[in-house]
Amino acid sequence: MTARLLQQKSVVSGIYSLVSAIKPIDILEEQHIEETLAWLQSGAPIFRVKKA
Repeated sequence: MTARLLQQKSVVSGIYSLVSAIKPIDILEEQHIEETLAWLQSGAPIFRVKKA
């Protein structure tokens, strides 16, 4: 695993921790949090990439 990939995984893990610590105030916010956590867990890119 490259250093860059490890760094990205670390950043994603940190973001996941921050989002999961949010206490929703309503059902819609709870849904948004759940969707965001699922997206982060999916492994889909969360950063824009510059085309070479």
